[in-house]
Amino acid sequence: MFFWPAVLSVGFTIVWFLSRSSSGKASKDKIIHALTSNAIPPVFSAFLAMAMNFYGIKLPEWLAKSIGSIANITIPAILFTVGLSLSIMLKKETVRPVILGTFFRTVFGMIVGIAVLSIVSFCFKDVDITTKKVILMESVMPSAALSPFFADFVDSDKEVVSGIVTFSTLFSLVTLPFWYFMIEKWSFIQ
Repeated sequence: MFFWPAVLSVGFTIVWFLSRSSSGKASKDKIIHALTSNAIPPVFSAFLAMAMNFYGIKLPEWLAKSIGSIANITIPAILFTVGLSLSIMLKKETVRPVILGTFFRTVFGMIVGIAVLSIVSFCFKDVDITTKKVILMESVMPSAALSPFFADFVDSDKEVVSGIVTFSTLFSLVTLPFWYFMIEKWSFIQ
């Protein structure tokens, strides 16, 4: 429930820091506008849903069905968005950054995953094995479709960003089975 609000909030915080340190096209007003129009609605919706759940408020059936229909289309819409951002054709000067970005995302993501797992295990003592494995698998997933979205707010090469999304997705066809096998065999997760 908190995944998208958290990702959007963290993403825009990073964009804000990057825009402060560079003279790129990102302005404070543009970032605040993007944050209010993209991150605040899911956060507000999550808190509203929790309050309604807590107080036992039920939606009318027609509204619940309408929201359910919209919810059912989100995964296909996200997959469509990913498809739009995929780009196999690269300029010669973008090949090296795409390869490095793909490698760092799919390989060094495991280091980040282990760090997050350590923090989660420290904060919540009884973390089950399945949750630990999910945290590690999520850390090595290919670059998300949100990357080109955030590239609009930072002075970055959109071709490189979409290349990293494309090639990390292709590279993950090899790395995900490898990481799955390794995660299943690692004893420190138990």
